[in-house]
Amino acid sequence: MEKPKNVLFLLVDQWPADSFGFLGSPCSTPNIDKLAARGTVFSNAFTTCPLCTPARAALLTGRWPHQTGVYDNCGVGYSNQPDLATSTLTWLDHSLTAGYRVGYFGKWHLGTEGLKSRGLHGYDKPGESFKPYTERPGFSYDSIKAFYESSVESLARGKPPFWGETTGDAEDTKCARSVQAGLSFLKEHCDEGRDEPFFLTISIADPHFPHYLASSVIAKREPLDISCPGNFKDDFNGKPAFQKENWWPCHDTKDLTDQDWKHIFDYAMRHREYVDAYLGQVLDYLESKGLTEDTLIVFTSDHGDMCGAHNRFDKGPYFYDEVWRVPLIISSPGESACTNAEYISLIDLGRYFNRYFGSANEPDGALQIKDEIGVAKSRPEKSTEAYGVYDAYNGYWFGIRAVRNERFKYVRNYGEVDEFYDLHDDPHELTNAINNPKHQPMIATMSDMIDTFLKRIDDPIDRFKSLPEPGEVVHVIKYR
Repeated sequence: MEKPKNVLFLLVDQWPADSFGFLGSPCSTPNIDKLAARGTVFSNAFTTCPLCTPARAALLTGRWPHQTGVYDNCGVGYSNQPDLATSTLTWLDHSLTAGYRVGYFGKWHLGTEGLKSRGLHGYDKPGESFKPYTERPGFSYDSIKAFYESSVESLARGKPPFWGETTGDAEDTKCARSVQAGLSFLKEHCDEGRDEPFFLTISIADPHFPHYLASSVIAKREPLDISCPGNFKDDFNGKPAFQKENWWPCHDTKDLTDQDWKHIFDYAMRHREYVDAYLGQVLDYLESKGLTEDTLIVFTSDHGDMCGAHNRFDKGPYFYDEVWRVPLIISSPGESACTNAEYISLIDLGRYFNRYFGSANEPDGALQIKDEIGVAKSRPEKSTEAYGVYDAYNGYWFGIRAVRNERFKYVRNYGEVDEFYDLHDDPHELTNAINNPKHQPMIATMSDMIDTFLKRIDDPIDRFKSLPEPGEVVHVIKYR
């Protein structure tokens, strides 16, 4: 079939892979459910790095962090992470070359200049203003903790930075503004009767914490009584010591009561439902204009969310499935709705977009997404594992490389104990089996897989005889 004329990319922030109505979750997501009912649901999709900026850089470019120089969050914490260089090509650049009318609205998180200088037809102005650590005098862990605590004054009730009820306007949020900007772009395109195809990205900063929702939103819904996840209690015995530490104030969960956690689970669900409702406005507009049958629609998240798993909140330097796995739905007109179990990374999605818009300089791989859309698979056949990399968290160094297949996960933690999980016997990843004798052959095999992977992508981490200690403040990563 001839490929669709237009492209709509819906990117959300920190949405768990299984938190959708069509997957049996109590989270009501009728709009994403409808998209899934006519698209390909990739059930084994993974982020390249469970942290916003490096995940987005890999997605935008189809390249690993050491190939783009983007290892850490831009403008957060102790990080001096440079912007994604404007000379580094993304699928935005390729789509412009291909003649699309291109708009990008919402979260960028790859620096302050990237959207301004790429020649897009529509984008947020003035855009993001994240500054590196050296340009934020007085910043410290304690200062950001105090900032979060001060937000309690703006809440009708709640516990910053976890959950809260606000008295503000439900229409005056980052989510609402991003969607409205995207809709304005679409309406202008339709009203002017433009001949060129459009490529619109709506990048919603939600449902990333804090889970603050307006009273008008909360009043419309009955509270959900959600149980704690099965791995809520984790003593971290035999695991890397840094997993117990609080690297950001939201990691400090020791004072959360059982009732606080119930509110967190409830508000996190409601937060996702709130985003689904806004995504529905975009999908409904396409339908009303008769554009759905001529538009490729892609939905995913940059990473997942711990939300109480292992008694952790937000995300951090680890590869638990809650943050590593992501949702991925691709709806292409004329293709059958199905579920596909091939292992797919956001870096594969980036390369798919690059190829879609005409880039010929893409690495070969065992799997190309274009061949998997509309193909039902209950088991992976071409791509049977996922790889992940992690180098820094808000200025702290963490050298982590991971591989996962259907049953096992091996995580190499440079400078700390490695991790190995049997996901059939221990689906909640509570027991680190790295020293279990019966698993030593598989551990050796998966360690070799990581070695091969590092050589294949020319990852520089193994070429250094001396690396920082896990959790050491380095401000900027330089593997050179």
